[in-house]
Amino acid sequence: EQTTGLFGLDVFCGNGYGSHLLSRELGCAMWGMDGSAEAVRFADEHYADDAVYFSHKLFPFRLPAGRADFALSMESIEHVEQDDDFLATVAGAVRPGGLVFLSTPNRHVIDLERNPNKFHVRHYGRAEVDELARRHGLR
Repeated sequence: EQTTGLFGLDVFCGNGYGSHLLSRELGCAMWGMDGSAEAVRFADEHYADDAVYFSHKLFPFRLPAGRADFALSMESIEHVEQDDDFLATVAGAVRPGGLVFLSTPNRHVIDLERNPNKFHVRHYGRAEVDELARRHGLR
C-alpha cells in the first residue's frame, strides 16, 4: 500500500484500531505503542501491516527525536506520574512544525475523587493542560 511519506506516533494506542484507521485515512506509516502487552498483542494480530506497527512500552521510554510528523496521546497523560517528562518525550519526537494531539479527562467534568479510576494519577482542567502544553512549546 502506497503511503504519503508521513509518519505518526500513537502513544498509548490501546488495541491499535486508531493507529490502523489513521494510517488508512491519511495514507501514512504509524507506530503505536502501549503499556499493556495484551493490548499490543491484540493490535499486532488485528491491525498491524506494512504501514502500521506496534510495540509494548512503559513510561519512561525514549523516542527518536524529531522524526514524527505528528503524535497522538489520547486519554493517556492522566495515567503517567511524570506528566512533564512524558509530554516532553512525546513533543520531542515530533519534527519542528509537526502536531501533537493531546486529550485527557477534564477534572471539572469527571472529578477523580468522585469518579475514582485506579489507573489515573490525576485529571486536568483546561488551564492546566494549556500550561503543560505551553511548557513544551505546543501552544
